[in-house]
Amino acid sequence: MTANCVPEYLLPPGLDGSEDVDAQAAAWLGELYSGELTDELEARFSGWMAHDRANRMALANLEQTWQDLGLLLVREDLDREAAWGVKQGPAGEPVVAANDNLAHRMRKWALPAAAVLLIMVSALSYLTLFPSSPVTEFSYASAPGESRQIALVDGTELTLGAATSVSGRFSRKKRELTLETGRIFIDVHRDAERPFLLESGNARVRVLGTAFDVQRGYDWVGVSLTRGKLQVGLSSDGGENKLLSPGERVEVRRDGTISDPEPFLPSVLSWREGNLEYVDMPLREVVFDLNRYRSKPIVIGDEELGDMRVTFAVPSGDTDIFLDAVSSMLPVAVEISPEHATLRKKT
Repeated sequence: MTANCVPEYLLPPGLDGSEDVDAQAAAWLGELYSGELTDELEARFSGWMAHDRANRMALANLEQTWQDLGLLLVREDLDREAAWGVKQGPAGEPVVAANDNLAHRMRKWALPAAAVLLIMVSALSYLTLFPSSPVTEFSYASAPGESRQIALVDGTELTLGAATSVSGRFSRKKRELTLETGRIFIDVHRDAERPFLLESGNARVRVLGTAFDVQRGYDWVGVSLTRGKLQVGLSSDGGENKLLSPGERVEVRRDGTISDPEPFLPSVLSWREGNLEYVDMPLREVVFDLNRYRSKPIVIGDEELGDMRVTFAVPSGDTDIFLDAVSSMLPVAVEISPEHATLRKKT
């Protein structure tokens, strides 16, 4: 875990800012249980909690770990929600908020200084002997036509496109995410000691701190980089890896080939603003993507239509516009039934 750029005036006594967030949390936990927390330190602690969500998560996780190890002598009736500000968010995920009254509440369960020292030495010994932290596993999904914003426990931010599902596994050594269906935009929180690995289909992406888009297409996975650098290869560890710079995109195809990096058009990211833009794409790939935004799917009834290359732009909330456009501009007939819309060659 790397330092998290907390201003020195918000750090616990004795730290200089080079320490990682876990060390800062441990020092603050010791101060809280020391029984010697001054008003000035209480204000500093509140500022540290408010500065970064990662701080709040680290403190809550460390306190729980110490309790699990029997290192904290805390009243059993401690209201954890009130004290730590930990509540259940959507899909049961923890949402940690700074609480200005936390330091004041903790004074009621303060330990003698010798006990605090014993706690910290015991915890550090445990972490030295057993350095692997509990693995965090999670999964998120969005419905057809839905977009979701997700904040992961490490500070990474995800935007899920329509009909998207992801799963992940974070440990002390690495962070792994799998895009199973759909599309995401991901802003990775930098952590040089824990690389971020993303897999989708046969594609593997390795990053530290960056922002990029990943799309599972008809028979390919597209990766578009907006900030930082990343490496794209195959999940099987075979073949050549491609290094991307900002503004570049590659596609990992089903047959295991990877395209050369090339500049991508702004239309690649327009889905985040609710616009679906397709430039010179095969009709089957356009339909494949549009169906993530529809309750009534589009079906290509005549296979040869799938190779027809088209250019369209439609709002994600009204994809029926696409059906009107293809029937009026292309040699395509649209047949509507209660279950789906079928595209056929005009006769």
